[in-house]
Amino acid sequence: MAWAFRNLFMAHIATKDAEAAGTLPASCYPSSYFKTLLDNQLVYYSKSMRDPAGQKFRLIGGGTRFGPWQVDYMLTALAFGVLTGHSDWTPLYLWALGNAVARTNGTSGYPPGWGGAYYLNTCEWVTKPDGTLDQSQFNASKPLDWYGSFLYLQKDPSSTPPTQAQVAALKADPLNGGKAMAGQEYLMTTRAVLVMAAHLEKKGLANVRAVYPELDKCIATVDHMVRANGTMNPRTSVIL
Repeated sequence: MAWAFRNLFMAHIATKDAEAAGTLPASCYPSSYFKTLLDNQLVYYSKSMRDPAGQKFRLIGGGTRFGPWQVDYMLTALAFGVLTGHSDWTPLYLWALGNAVARTNGTSGYPPGWGGAYYLNTCEWVTKPDGTLDQSQFNASKPLDWYGSFLYLQKDPSSTPPTQAQVAALKADPLNGGKAMAGQEYLMTTRAVLVMAAHLEKKGLANVRAVYPELDKCIATVDHMVRANGTMNPRTSVIL
């Protein structure tokens, strides 16, 4: 979805530029075609904002399981859309940004000191009659909050679960002294997402801090953790 949105934003602004310059080949679709596709997507996915069950994790399109790193890809694509003049996408972008903020503000329940989880559940798996978990089915009647989703990693065989000692340490210090325990590489994209949000506000394109007054705290937290790891992927090294 993120890459599809990104490509539509690119196609729309590229054809608009070519039309203004009088250089759009007759074989190409006009900018209005791509604007219609974008409008259709915005109407469809904006329904997520009105779903009462989706307000905790802010997932575009909903879902019972998500990769935070995938959400960050979505947010970079949406930020690009807002940056390139698609202001009608700003409300959806601001709403979805709440997912990254919740993973870094230290108050949602998710401990930033854990780092970037590969996947998180929004509700529990179904328990089979023998007491084991059926990881192909989700129990929507047992939703998880952010802290519960983090704790549920202990039941997830697809990722390295936190140990009891790590859980205890993060309960005492959700920031873990500013150094992530796991998934440090994912935090580079999270950092990019938050810095992009600050850039959009600086340009007057999105009133981010009015919605998330803790934005600067979130940026400082993840920036410190990325620097503490000592590496930066150039593809996500957005200037702070």
